[in-house]
Amino acid sequence: MTFHGLANRQLLFSGEKFSILSESECLDILRAQRKARGMTKDDPDAGDFLKVISRAANTDKPVSEIAAMLNLDAALYAGMAEEYAATKRDLLACDYDDVLIRYRDKLRTDDTFRERQQNRFAYIMVDEYQDTNPIQSQIMRLLADDRQNVMAVGDDFQSIYAFRGADISNILTFTTLFPRAVRYDLTENFRSRAPIIAAANRLISHATEKIEKTLTTTRGD
Repeated sequence: MTFHGLANRQLLFSGEKFSILSESECLDILRAQRKARGMTKDDPDAGDFLKVISRAANTDKPVSEIAAMLNLDAALYAGMAEEYAATKRDLLACDYDDVLIRYRDKLRTDDTFRERQQNRFAYIMVDEYQDTNPIQSQIMRLLADDRQNVMAVGDDFQSIYAFRGADISNILTFTTLFPRAVRYDLTENFRSRAPIIAAANRLISHATEKIEKTLTTTRGD
């Protein structure tokens, strides 16, 4: 089950009522906003706005901060994001990213809900942990609480989804967040031959943030 699937299901089971907008519906809202503002083809299109809004949601940062980081008009993007959020509230609707945030916030603020969720998910396993974003990491920690019954499977060397909000620090700091965790490095590669593994080791050695390990293979040249 994905984080989004988990969040949606548990929110609905708890009695929350909302609809989830498709990407095309989200774009339609932003297109209507552009039209109302009198924007032209020279202005950012609906897709541009949605990408920045989504990136801000997944990285748990303000839209203005993401826009400024990308050398965009921070005030314009923040204003569009506020209007977009207001329209979703009027529609009693969420976009794909909102579902995670809504679940995270309910875990944070509703003690009864959080306790029930913690009892429901007493043991947690997360695959591809290097691809989790800050919201997903926060959800996992809220569910795990003091029991810390968490198993994470991942490879920091394969962290390639930063553009979607994935945060490599989630896996790099896992044993700090969960001090009782034991790390097992699976470094033997069964697919590639020695020259490829050697090249991979040389390349990744230049990474400034990583878990130190050396890949090996039993396959020859």
